[in-house]
Amino acid sequence: MKKVLLSVFAIVAIAISANAQTEFGITGGLNLASLTGDDADGVESKLGGNFGLLADIWVSPQWSVQPELKYSMQGAQFEDDSDVKVALDYINVPIKLKYAASEMFDLYAGPQVGFNVLSEVRDDEDDADLDNINNVDFGLVIGGEYVSYSGFGAGVGYNFGLSDIPEEGDEELKNSVFNVNLIYKFNQ
Repeated sequence: MKKVLLSVFAIVAIAISANAQTEFGITGGLNLASLTGDDADGVESKLGGNFGLLADIWVSPQWSVQPELKYSMQGAQFEDDSDVKVALDYINVPIKLKYAASEMFDLYAGPQVGFNVLSEVRDDEDDADLDNINNVDFGLVIGGEYVSYSGFGAGVGYNFGLSDIPEEGDEELKNSVFNVNLIYKFNQ
């Protein structure tokens, strides 16, 4: 985790020292999260939330790098028993390479690393911790966002996991998260 955070801070420091225009902001919204893979039979999507901070570092008029630090509520629920949910919460650090398709609309893609901070099974009566969960989750993010001149905006994105969630064993389960977010950039 230290290496990832140091890398993010290094990117921000280099961009600021190179006189790049940097916009800071906040973001938050809804996740529609599920699990994919060979062993994901019987699971369906569950709603969760996400919120965090961003720094949009413009390196040219059409290209920017946007590191973020987000809390993301992920997981899934079971088709045959919608009261039973798997809660997998992460501190995610996506590094988005953004292309300005127009003055207010950007497309992005990039890597993401997530650090598991909560893993449990929940039902109406009880919560139980999940063992055997990887502490680190690697993935890719893609999407687009619209931000007006006032700094308010919205975005949609998809995070598809590359790492198996179970730490050991032969199970193939990966995170799959579609999100819709509101954005506010302070110095737009």
